[in-house]
Amino acid sequence: MNDSARLKSVGEKLFLLVTTLFLAHSIWDAAVRTHGFAAGAPGAETDRCKLLLEVSDAIEEMGKAFAAFAPVEAVSASNAEHALDEADECLVDDSKSNPDDALVLAKIIIVRHGKNAKVRPYFDKLCSLGTEESERFVAGLSEAYGLTNAKLPHATETKESVTLPVDFMPVPTDRRIGADDPQSAKSLKAAAALKSGKQGGQQTVKKEFIEAHLPGGWFAQHALLDWEQRTGQAKMAQITRKNIELKAHSFLILFLCFVILSSISLFIGIIVVVVQLFLVSRRMTPADQLPLVLAPANFGWLQIYKVFVLWLLTQIVVGLLAKPIMPGASASVLTIATFIMLTYTISNTAGLFYVYWFALRPHQIKFFEGVKLRTRVGKSGPVGLCFAGLATWFACLPIVLISYLIALRYLGSHGSSNPVIARIREAAHAQDPLAIIVFYLTIGVIAPICEESLFRGFLYPSLRRVMNVPLAMFFSAALFSLAHLDIGAMLPLFGLGCVFAFVVERTKSILPSIIAHGLWNSGTFTLVLLLFGS
Repeated sequence: MNDSARLKSVGEKLFLLVTTLFLAHSIWDAAVRTHGFAAGAPGAETDRCKLLLEVSDAIEEMGKAFAAFAPVEAVSASNAEHALDEADECLVDDSKSNPDDALVLAKIIIVRHGKNAKVRPYFDKLCSLGTEESERFVAGLSEAYGLTNAKLPHATETKESVTLPVDFMPVPTDRRIGADDPQSAKSLKAAAALKSGKQGGQQTVKKEFIEAHLPGGWFAQHALLDWEQRTGQAKMAQITRKNIELKAHSFLILFLCFVILSSISLFIGIIVVVVQLFLVSRRMTPADQLPLVLAPANFGWLQIYKVFVLWLLTQIVVGLLAKPIMPGASASVLTIATFIMLTYTISNTAGLFYVYWFALRPHQIKFFEGVKLRTRVGKSGPVGLCFAGLATWFACLPIVLISYLIALRYLGSHGSSNPVIARIREAAHAQDPLAIIVFYLTIGVIAPICEESLFRGFLYPSLRRVMNVPLAMFFSAALFSLAHLDIGAMLPLFGLGCVFAFVVERTKSILPSIIAHGLWNSGTFTLVLLLFGS
């Protein structure tokens, strides 16, 4: 080796060392920032609260349906109250992390008022924020519950209610929502209407005002019901109660369907796992088929390491470059979804390029063959491989469930800390069809193709050249979970990585793992749409 080549080799190794230290720091920073395994995605507690509130209403309605059976009714009432308490705890925990979040404070007041719990400290905190958003919520809560702000003069109190004079109701111009947002326009219109009292009667105008000045969905409905009952509007209260009951019935039916389908899928998954582990030959790859699994060439540890280090570095750099131009909270969900798809595609296709450039190209290996992306292996054609992918998806259910329960029980995990999860929930809330399609393409098509090509198409076969099946599965799955920089979901991701590696060993193609991966991501997104959609 001449001096030039030796200098180049030393420089390359030095670059990899510095990059490795940088990546280690990034992983550690991600763990510290999200409090390790105890993390959840941004907004996870608030959405968990929403789900618990829906469950509380559904259980309460189920108890009414079995009113003739006193024990069932008593258990239902107890469970409904427990779900309400859990929702309250979620919001209180969220407020501790975000003490100046007016939206969380407003939701706490509505939930705690329904429980007849203390609301004054939270209302005083909300009043003290002095933001346009907090003033909007103060106005709505004051009208709905008769709460007064001692700092505002001329507050009046009657036996029926305690309300603020309309002149002191702040008119919102919510910058967080956006000046041209329908909710902001609705708030302005309702505030003006409440002052004039000329739109369909004073009570109707007040109702519109409350709806426009409080968080929507469950919170606005229950605040309205309380206001109507408190002000003696029996007919309006009956209509609102009916709407709440209809929504609870719909949610109950949806939830029962989810439980039934999940149970059936879980049962099928257990059968698939048992058959594969105990009823099928444990020698997954005969000697004559081993070349179909092993990497087509010995790429060497340095080349493999270089591919993944550069890929992870690219992900971080793209993230840093994208951060200043990332759409803000006021941007449409479609804009955010498109931005995420573009940044994800750029950073992950770079990994596929590194595989080709540093490993496959020097050995003149075609890309699809190099990453085991085959549509036919022996007697198995595209249909058989697709069926294997579906069976793999079923097998993922018990494996991930066990992984999640272990993480929850022994590691205190609250689920994924990936911020993209929060963006996905935003799409579910908004129900934007185009944004939903973009998210499906990103997590259901692009992500599986890129990640399976890297981890099961390149890494796993390379490890199999020097390791047996269990060790190759373990290390490829470990790197797969670690590369997501998602500490809260590390154990379930490890379980998925093992299952995907197993099916590649069985089928000699990454097509089944791509399909299973896509079905898993798409199924999770569909569940979020059903449970958290507006």
